[in-house]
Amino acid sequence: MNKSIVIGSSLAVFGLGGLAFGAWQTQQVQQLQEAQAQLSEQIAGEVDVQPVVDEDAIAAAKQVVAASMDLQAAQEAQLTGRTREEQDAAAEQVAKADAVEEAREPARASQPEAQAQPVSQPTYSQSPAYADITAVTPVTQNVQTPREVCEQVPVTRQAQSQDPYAILGTAAGAVIGGVIGHQIGGGSGKKIATAAGVIGGGLAGREVQRRVEAGQAGTTMETQCHTVTDSQPQTVGYDVSWNYNGLTQTSRLDYAPKGDLVKMEGGQPQWGEVVYR
Repeated sequence: MNKSIVIGSSLAVFGLGGLAFGAWQTQQVQQLQEAQAQLSEQIAGEVDVQPVVDEDAIAAAKQVVAASMDLQAAQEAQLTGRTREEQDAAAEQVAKADAVEEAREPARASQPEAQAQPVSQPTYSQSPAYADITAVTPVTQNVQTPREVCEQVPVTRQAQSQDPYAILGTAAGAVIGGVIGHQIGGGSGKKIATAAGVIGGGLAGREVQRRVEAGQAGTTMETQCHTVTDSQPQTVGYDVSWNYNGLTQTSRLDYAPKGDLVKMEGGQPQWGEVVYR
């Protein structure tokens, strides 16, 4: 809206108010004058009827009339002065507004109509939120690890026979048995004794050879291996306790975080962004 129209409307309202107030003041003056006239007639009547007049009462009435007239004059002067000051101030504001509008008209005519530019909403940067890391506890468990253990142990083995059929012992026994049998008896009995000595000596010689070879055992050192299982505690993770907005929670990690604070996004800790205080 044009400033000149606004100021003109304000002056019109002030002017109507001043006219109403002036009419009311005029009515009050007329009533006061009528009261003065009635008082004067009453005083004149009392003078005609009563030769003796109270001069103190007349003086008091005159003082009342004079004070009333002074009050009326002061109110009229105050109203007139205030109205004139307001009118002068309003006229000065109108003149200034018109001068500003006249100065802007050439600039508006030379510039194309500006298009309304969208108002960009301000952006506010929020500092990232962090949770306090309150404790880091290693998580361990017993791990069974098998391993092979080898050691040197003595082993007793029977010597391998060079004559597994004991031929040498059998032959030797037969010869010895035949010789002994031949010494016994005579005639055909000697032949029978010799044959019996050969058979018995052969059997005896074979048994003797086997027993001798059985007693020929040897002891050697051999490497023997076996599997044993070791049990030992091993760290399999870390329980990390963190506090955010007064709530403490625990997360299981494969490693111990290096820092005191963890960045929070969407209410969840970002363990890749851990910092120190």
